Amino acid sequence: MSRRVVFRPEAAAEALEAWAWYAERRTETARQFTLELNRCIDRIGATPESFPLIEPPLRRGLLRRFPYAIFYRVTADEIVVVSCFHVRRNPRAWRGRG
Repeated sequence: MSRRVVFRPEAAAEALEAWAWYAERRTETARQFTLELNRCIDRIGATPESFPLIEPPLRRGLLRRFPYAIFYRVTADEIVVVSCFHVRRNPRAWRGRG
């Protein structure tokens, strides 16, 4: 059974903020960020339990080529993305969103 992936508003805002930062610098880099974010979400959607538990029930998927992590939890019906987080930021910023 495939679960749908939903972004909480905070996670969507973080992803958009990251995209905007790359877009200000180079349009192609922003496009590549979007592609990699989508690839990571597709991998999470296909095999959500294969990613490491960070703080149960939260799991983490890492983007390739970009310093971002996707933190999410798996429910019976969906995969809830709680953060699209730059890995060099203070990790306490995303905690408590589970």
